[in-house]
Amino acid sequence: MTQVKTFEALRRLGWQGDYITWAHIEAEGELARIKDPKFYVIGANSLFQDNLADPQADRGGGQEGQRAAIRPSS
Repeated sequence: MTQVKTFEALRRLGWQGDYITWAHIEAEGELARIKDPKFYVIGANSLFQDNLADPQADRGGGQEGQRAAIRPSS
């Protein structure tokens, strides 16, 4: 919610730059009403897409063949 208020205040001051922020589920209603092509939000669910590799499968640090051990938390 505060990100929306900050963005709107910047627009009222005449700032025309891009604004990228984190989307919180509580602010969903506020986000829906903003129609600005330079306002970007990233939500936790947007980090996972259908038909992509399992994000837990590879934590190898960029070198092929090296995989970190992934253990479920207890």
